[in-house]
Amino acid sequence: MTERMARLLTVAQAAELCNCAERTIRRALDRGEIEARWVGRVGSPRGLRVPEDVLDAWTRRGSQGPEDEGEGEAEAVQEPEPAPARVAQRQPRRRVLSRGVG
Repeated sequence: MTERMARLLTVAQAAELCNCAERTIRRALDRGEIEARWVGRVGSPRGLRVPEDVLDAWTRRGSQGPEDEGEGEAEAVQEPEPAPARVAQRQPRRRVLSRGVG
């Protein structure tokens, strides 16, 4: 059996396909959310390629969100309590004593 190879996309092509910025794709690569392959010289930013099937799986996971995978109600988000008001305390003024010269 022959396994069909996935089409390899550049970061720019992947971003265009996902309708997002290249930076978003690069961040996902850095976090390990998307796996990529090197083509040509390893370490060259131009040689990084993202398989199309991996990108499709990432977009499907992203649209569901990690908390949407389970059944049931979503947990209510609590807003943080406001910080207590700080009372500004005045610093005592320094008295400048002028000494007459002469």
